[in-house]
Amino acid sequence: MPTREQVFTPNDFPTHTYVRRADDESEERIRYALQTPKQVISLSGPSKSGKTVLVEKIVGAEKLVKIPGSVVKKGEDFWNYILDALAAPSSHAR
Repeated sequence: MPTREQVFTPNDFPTHTYVRRADDESEERIRYALQTPKQVISLSGPSKSGKTVLVEKIVGAEKLVKIPGSVVKKGEDFWNYILDALAAPSSHAR
């Protein structure tokens, strides 16, 4: 039986509490969408419904750039946050 610390894992992937819903095709739909190059995938749902865990399971937490909503005031903030996280330049010289 898992310990409390293994089940309740804030900021970590909950290996003991992830529940794949038998009638839900979310995993397959996300995998299919990821096969399309240059596509933006949007996932929405109620708080604590498992959105982050679902994406981390499919993509892998190490491949994600998590953007806190509080840092985005305009579109430019969104892209600058991503560029910073990827250590990519925000401009180029011609």
